[in-house]
Amino acid sequence: MGISLGIILLSAVLAFQDSPAQTDQQIAEGISQTSTSFHDRITQLRESAKATAGSDNELSQREFNLALARTKLELLEKLPEDATPLRNYIERHFPGPVIAAQPNGNITGSAVDKTVNATDSLLEAVKSASPYRLDLIVDSDPRDALFQLQQPTGDVLSRGTRGEFTNVWRGEYSYSVSKAGQKTINGTVDLIREKGNTLVCHFVENDSQDSARPCDLIYAQ
Repeated sequence: MGISLGIILLSAVLAFQDSPAQTDQQIAEGISQTSTSFHDRITQLRESAKATAGSDNELSQREFNLALARTKLELLEKLPEDATPLRNYIERHFPGPVIAAQPNGNITGSAVDKTVNATDSLLEAVKSASPYRLDLIVDSDPRDALFQLQQPTGDVLSRGTRGEFTNVWRGEYSYSVSKAGQKTINGTVDLIREKGNTLVCHFVENDSQDSARPCDLIYAQ
C-alpha cells in the first residue's frame, strides 16, 4: 500500500513538472472568461435589484464589492504563478471596494458604472497586452550607462546600454539610469498600457539647469 501510494504521488509530481506553461492564447482566453463572468455577476445584481426595489439605479454595496472581489480573484487564478509582474499589476490597478453614498447602504448607478468601466478598461488592457513576455531593449544617449530595472519582487536587474532584458513579463517597473557626468534618470514604465520594446534615455549633463527626463518607450529593432 505504501509503495503504491508513493508511486501515485511521484507520478503526480512528474505530471505537474511536465505540464506545459500557459500560452499567450490561453492567458488571453482566461481573461476573456473573467470579463464574461464579471458582466454576468453585474447583470444578476441589477436584475435582483430591479425585482426587489423596482429599479436597478442602485446596487447593494456588499453584493457589488463581493462581485468585484470574486472577479479579481478569478483573474489572478487565470494567470501563471510565475507571472509576478503581471499579477502585481492586477493587484495594484484593480478597482477597490466602493463606499456606499446612500443612507440605505446602496451604491448609486453612476458609481457602479464608473467602477464597471474601470474594470473593463483594465481587463481589456491586460488582454490586449499579448504577447505577455518581451525582450526589452534599453538604450541611452550617450551610451555605456548603467540601466537598472527593479522587479516587483524587489530584485534589481542591471544592463549596460545598449543592452537587453530577455523574456520580461509585462507589468509596471521602476528603473534607474546612471552615468558619470550625467544626471541620474529615475522613472517607471507601464508595459501593459504603453506600447514599445525599447526604452531610450537621453541624459542631461550635471552642470545643466535642466532636469533629468524619463526614458521614452518606442518600437525599435
